[in-house]
Parts: sequence; structure tokens; C-alpha cells
Amino acid sequence: MWAVAGALLAAFVLLSVAGALAGPHLHVGAAIAGVAAAVALLVVALAEANGDLAWALFGIDLAASAAIGLSAWSGLRHLRQVGDHAILQPAPPPPGLVGCQGEAVSALGPEGVVRVRGEQWTAVSMNGDAPARARVQVIGVDGLRLQVWNEETGTNGLPAPDWPDDGQEVSP
Repeated sequence: MWAVAGALLAAFVLLSVAGALAGPHLHVGAAIAGVAAAVALLVVALAEANGDLAWALFGIDLAASAAIGLSAWSGLRHLRQVGDHAILQPAPPPPGLVGCQGEAVSALGPEGVVRVRGEQWTAVSMNGDAPARARVQVIGVDGLRLQVWNEETGTNGLPAPDWPDDGQEVSP
């Protein structure tokens, strides 16, 4: 019976750890395994004349199973309130970002990373490539990606013209 109790305790521990990583549904399984282990330990404690270890493990297992069960109940109740999909989706950018200025953290070619209001966002430059550290202004939001305008000095945000390298003048 000790082997059964040990196996159930191992299942309890593994499901508890997996529940912490994957969500409250596995915590329900952990609580069930913990209660089953408590029953097995109770049988061992009652069957043995000197069952001090079984009683100690029974108490510890019962307290841990109750804690995991409460955690599972709380998590499942929260999921019912917000829905499973709400936990997996990141929060959208705040609405006040349009019009804010920032800086390109990486080169925007035309996609990259910008820092606006101290936060890093993925972004796409709407007027061509921009070097890292270029000033940008947020002109729109598309899902979780910012649409920015390159305000690089000297180009007014426009791509540099392709001038001939042979020294010939270009007629207007």
C-alpha cells in the first residue's frame, strides 16, 4: 500500500507543477490525485501499529491537496468569467499612442522595433526604411503593431533621392 500511496503522491506533485505551467485544469487532476493519496495514506496509517510517518504524510498531503484544489477552483472560476481566449491574448496598445514621438530601437526596413513612452513596440515605417535611433512619430495602430512615420533629420521623413554618381546634373 505504501507503493500506491507513493505513486499517487508523485502524480500529485507532477500534476501540481504542470498545473502551475499549463493552467487550472491540471490542478483539478492534482487535487484528485492528492485526495486519492490521502485515502491510501489513511489506510496505511490505520493498518500499521506504528504509523507515525503515514499520519504525518497524510496531514501534509491533505493540506497540500486542499491548497491545490482551492487554486484550481479559483482559476476555473476566473476562466469562466473572462473566457479561455482572454488569457492568451496580449493587451492592445493604449489608444493615446497616435501622435506620440519615439525612437527606432532597431533599423526599420520597413519593420522593426521602436520605443514610445518608454515601451518597446513592433512597428512598420510607412514612409520607407529608417536607421536605428531615428526619430519616428506614431501615425496609426494595426493590431499590436504601430505604424510610424520616419522623421529623420534632413529627409523630412522621405527616402533619400537616388542621385547619379557620375557628376552630371539632373534637369528638373
